[in-house]
Amino acid sequence: MTEPTFPCPACGGPLQPEPNRDSMSCAYCGAAVSIPELLRWTKITTSKPVEKPRFDPFAAAHKAVTPELRQKTIQQNQRVADILRKVEPVANTAYRGYFWWVLLKGLMVPGVLLLVSICCVVTLVTGGVIWFLSSR
Repeated sequence: MTEPTFPCPACGGPLQPEPNRDSMSCAYCGAAVSIPELLRWTKITTSKPVEKPRFDPFAAAHKAVTPELRQKTIQQNQRVADILRKVEPVANTAYRGYFWWVLLKGLMVPGVLLLVSICCVVTLVTGGVIWFLSSR
């Protein structure tokens, strides 16, 4: 971006306003020139670059935890552990029941087919034995 210029009232040469000043001298004719208000500007200078503070979530969390909050958290954790200890036998029993249900459900169709096959074989054998005995 180019800086704005204005003409020197004495010679007409182009002048660039200097920062932090109300007046200046013309570079071409040396005349004292007042800088128009619309073209006055301030140059911002800093001794060192401004750094944005870095956010450390762990430090913030550490500062936020008070002894009371820490004690309350420990108590809550103990309550949860006690509840889990009480529920564990019920969960184990439910898991065992589910295991047997899945096992029996998986074996039901083959078991029924095996039972029907055994019944057919027994019927045929018994019928054959009865026929054999009756034909004598």
